[in-house]
Amino acid sequence: MKICIFVPMALVALIVGSPAASAGCPVYPDELKALVYQAMNGRAHVRDVYIGQKRCRLSLALVVGYAASETYARDLGDSIVRLTKSFGAGPAPRKKIGKGIYDFLVGIYRPDETRVALGAKGRHAREIRW
Repeated sequence: MKICIFVPMALVALIVGSPAASAGCPVYPDELKALVYQAMNGRAHVRDVYIGQKRCRLSLALVVGYAASETYARDLGDSIVRLTKSFGAGPAPRKKIGKGIYDFLVGIYRPDETRVALGAKGRHAREIRW
């Protein structure tokens, strides 16, 4: 199955990097990325999804349609972090996303590369900070 990935140019500098693991941070497998892509691409207004890794940081990018509100975009951001944590190594999310082994940078953009929402969750944080 071939997945076409669109990544806004504004994110390239943030998400390009070596997928090599560092201490305590395994490489997030392509097979699991494909599961996240499939699940997220099935959501309303989602046009594209990307997961990049540089050491212990997972950069998650979503491209959403123009009708998606900022609130909905943040909900999608929460969902992709939860899915990524659920499928990957480390503790699964609970009521709050919870602590984990990866740091997350979440960017949600329109097709014209306009930023809708940008958030981050450190490995010791329990929630995304928008």
